[in-house]
Amino acid sequence: MEKVDLFYECISEAALFLYEKLNYNYLDIIYRISCDLNSEVDETALEEVDVEKLKNIYSKILKVSFSVFDIQKAFLLFLVDIFKELDLSFDVVTPSKIANIFSLIINNYYDKKIKVLDLQLGVGNLVYLIALNYSNEIEIIGVDNNPILVKIAQTYANFINLEISIYYQDTLSYFEENVDLIVGDLDNIVVDKTLISEELLDIEYGMYHNILNYYNNLKEDGLYIVVIPNDFFLQKDFKIFKEKIKDKLLLSVLIMLPLSLFKNEENSKSILVCKKTKTQEDMQIVFMDSLDNEKNIDQILKIIKTIKKKEN
Repeated sequence: MEKVDLFYECISEAALFLYEKLNYNYLDIIYRISCDLNSEVDETALEEVDVEKLKNIYSKILKVSFSVFDIQKAFLLFLVDIFKELDLSFDVVTPSKIANIFSLIINNYYDKKIKVLDLQLGVGNLVYLIALNYSNEIEIIGVDNNPILVKIAQTYANFINLEISIYYQDTLSYFEENVDLIVGDLDNIVVDKTLISEELLDIEYGMYHNILNYYNNLKEDGLYIVVIPNDFFLQKDFKIFKEKIKDKLLLSVLIMLPLSLFKNEENSKSILVCKKTKTQEDMQIVFMDSLDNEKNIDQILKIIKTIKKKEN
């Protein structure tokens, strides 16, 4: 953790210096620092002596070789500070260990350059860790309409030097790009019926609409991997949803996450892996005792390899 702490301390020193000079809020300061480190130092509203002071602080970072994961871990510490100031819940951040399960699946299914869409970007921790861990080229796209979360996500991307295209729009708005992979840590949404087609008006549960709105953007044999609440299959309109995706999207695997990750059983979640295919088969279920359980991981890998072999 030594380098993580050093990076965090240097950025915190720069943030405090800028706050004293500019009196900006913490997120705006961290965003400005992320831009400084990616290009030229922004001299706006600073005296020449202040710019030199800031460059000296940044030099402490630039002369040390940080891994991208050092910086990623340090940014999660900044997130705690940002969320505290803005009074946001950390529940909107996908835990890194869950993101690593996504990476495990993706790296064992794809072996080519891919384009991936995160349909509820949030702060970006899920799709960024997928990108950092992917063994080939990857293009990432995110959709979100929360201006604060979008700014945090862009700040995060700046720090870890990832390019991302962010669509600032409602999750149910029209999206035209075709992608190889769709991911998301889904929250239920209130459905704006003006944004959905007439044929889907009989479905009320917002999370079903999150999936139905995007499966046409997924290339054949592509995967749709999302975190869902465990009552996903208990909604009154699930049968209607299941009929809508018939011959289009296969609910392939349900990975039930350890209950120890959540406050209580009512808040428990799972990872749902779907495949765009006309094939219809029974869904396989994996019960994870812990996220590090090798037996569970081997079980997931075995299922993913089987799914991959059945590509059309």
